[in-house]
Amino acid sequence: MYQAISIRQMTVNDAVLLNSVCIQTYSLNFSHHWEEGGLEGYVEDVFGHDMLLEELQDSDILYYVAFINEEPVAFMKLVRSPEIAAVKMTEDIELDKLYVLPDRKGMQIGRKLMDFAFELAARENRQRCWLVVLESNTPAISFYERLGFRFYSRLSIHYPLFKEERRPALRMCLELPPQRDMPQRDMNAVC
Repeated sequence: MYQAISIRQMTVNDAVLLNSVCIQTYSLNFSHHWEEGGLEGYVEDVFGHDMLLEELQDSDILYYVAFINEEPVAFMKLVRSPEIAAVKMTEDIELDKLYVLPDRKGMQIGRKLMDFAFELAARENRQRCWLVVLESNTPAISFYERLGFRFYSRLSIHYPLFKEERRPALRMCLELPPQRDMPQRDMNAVC
């Protein structure tokens, strides 16, 4: 049975909903990546109500929640002009987070969110899309590769109580096509 997926941008008025969606989707997917007590500290630091309110007021940080029948099932965080390897990439966008409830995977929700991100990037004439993914998350790496992302560099996640064997990560990059109506830009590939 087909279920329509809707996507809505979050505002400060949605902070309570966003807090719940972020904590639930992240925890259900990655609780096994943490030593005892680590998950709780991480979700409070990254998805705490005050942090989300601060980020929702930043015009360069965008949160979107995907819904099926008004039920929140996934969220995505995009960052305009991200800092990549200590360089401000003013013409790029970063997929900072994308998490789908485990029982909703395989329903094309992640793909729909990525298509939404690509449409936004095209409207804003962004040149590249960046992301970081854990090396152990091979399904996500395959998903991003199918979308055209390529390996850029290796890094390590350094967060207290994050399991050592889960720390290796990949930075991936996708060169975005220029908008048809925009002047041609220099397409010297960075990725």
